[in-house]
Amino acid sequence: MTIKKKINILLFLILFGGSLVRVWGINFGLPNIHIIDEQGIVYSAFYAAANNLRIADYTNGQLIVYLISFEYGFYFIVGKFLGMFQQAEDLLISYLRDPTALFLIARLPLAAGGVLAVWTLFHIGNKFFNSRVGYISAFLLSFSFLHVKESHYLKEDVVSSLFVLLSFYFVLKMRAGKVKDYVLAGIFFGLAFGAEYKAVVFLPVVFIAHILQRKMADFHKIFYFAISSLLTFLAINPYYIIEFNRTLESLLAFSKLQSVIYLSHLQGKPIWWWFMFDHIPQGIGYIFFIAAFLGFGICMMRGRRERQYLLIPLVPITFFLTVDLWTKMHFARYAMVTLPFFALGGAVFLDFVGSKIKNERKRNILLAVLAIMLIFPSFLRTVKFDSLLTKPDTRIIAKEWFESTIPASSKVLVESTLKPEYQSNLNVSLNLDEKSINKRIGDAERRGLKGSYVKSLLRANKGRIGYDIVATTQVGAKRDIFTDEETRLKNSDYYLDSRITYIVLTSWVQEKMKSEFEKSLYEHYQKIREFRPTYEFKTDPHFIKMDYEALDKVDIFRKDLIFGPTISIYQLRHD
Repeated sequence: MTIKKKINILLFLILFGGSLVRVWGINFGLPNIHIIDEQGIVYSAFYAAANNLRIADYTNGQLIVYLISFEYGFYFIVGKFLGMFQQAEDLLISYLRDPTALFLIARLPLAAGGVLAVWTLFHIGNKFFNSRVGYISAFLLSFSFLHVKESHYLKEDVVSSLFVLLSFYFVLKMRAGKVKDYVLAGIFFGLAFGAEYKAVVFLPVVFIAHILQRKMADFHKIFYFAISSLLTFLAINPYYIIEFNRTLESLLAFSKLQSVIYLSHLQGKPIWWWFMFDHIPQGIGYIFFIAAFLGFGICMMRGRRERQYLLIPLVPITFFLTVDLWTKMHFARYAMVTLPFFALGGAVFLDFVGSKIKNERKRNILLAVLAIMLIFPSFLRTVKFDSLLTKPDTRIIAKEWFESTIPASSKVLVESTLKPEYQSNLNVSLNLDEKSINKRIGDAERRGLKGSYVKSLLRANKGRIGYDIVATTQVGAKRDIFTDEETRLKNSDYYLDSRITYIVLTSWVQEKMKSEFEKSLYEHYQKIREFRPTYEFKTDPHFIKMDYEALDKVDIFRKDLIFGPTISIYQLRHD
């Protein structure tokens, strides 16, 4: 077997392994929905499809929403040809009955985007550095826990990171001075920014790469990058021009809101602290993290002669220096844009260590062993998390018990629910009964609205066990279904006056009960059933951060392994 064939097989194995860990458990939660962001993106896609691609809100890049809209459009055309759908509403009804097909249609291409990022990183390392950097960086990214985890989700971050990498490829080619490389770098950056605004941290790399050429006569070429970026962004977001004022108002409102909602999660620490000392080192592994920083130092030294090395640490550096300026949230997924550059940094470090050994065979064996050592802790977490995704979930188990035990149409408060007609992501996802849906339809019509969604929900829920659901984000507050305003409750009298018979609580609620309210609740309601997971995760591992302490305890060989939050069901006392 030739050396070239061996190398091709190695790349195939890296990509194949990366594909397996990203597809393993990708149907998690279904037919229930366990991530609110995914639910929001799907509804945004339906909204865009029904409103001439107009977006419901502009707080995130809309590329993913449009991509999913087109995927669903194609699915509808095929389904109509096969007799599955007669009209557009049938697609929404099928989703409300069982979202499995539409979720997999959306999740699988995004998982493929994660694998494509690995392939792109290999070509960057191989072409602009050396083959060892290419293979090692691809291997490290392929099995990095945080990258694999986020590749399971219907979110923007993995795709945005992929387009940043593709832009980086052409930024590195800009040293040849060709206009087409500036244009292509701009197009891919426009796509990255159109998918996720946080891709803006890549911009310094572009300008510094241009400056490092030391060709002042070519300074105008940076405008090709700027123009192609802007035109690409506007091409996929035309309503940013058509409805500029609405866009600006939405962004400003969201910016103000996020600083209020998520401030408690920071625990008094700056945003950059969470990424430097928690999300990234935990998400890729501490050994990998340290090796990457050592690699960044080597890049600085090598950059004196080979200037492309200087560009590798720039995205992580820019990210850490600016993150507190553009967000008040510390979601771990925001670090996705930096992970390929950490993989390159780790690969550069290992390549430096391997360069001390002259014998090629011994060097390759050493590099393989070191690469495995770097990624093993992250890979182990990947296997544990993927395995958990395939196990029974407390929310599904509790739903089955509830529907088989509690009388239909009972009045039930479901904690961590935005509105009665939407699924609860962190709690049991109960169906709304026909009477409650008809009331919602009447409320919508009295407000001059069509009520299209709840009318479709009425058809979708025919024949299902339903309940009179009261929604609240946390049990110690009541929510106005029209204004979405929340009012804190001192005690449980409101629930007694509202004749709520059952209360369903989840351990992953964002805000715990106050002691005074908790005492009142337990006086009037008694626990009748509780569903606990095998391992208690402090918070929802899909949301802000993973509880790595709990994850590391997971024994995937346990036959009784159950995932999810603790679900506690209370009934009104009759004494």
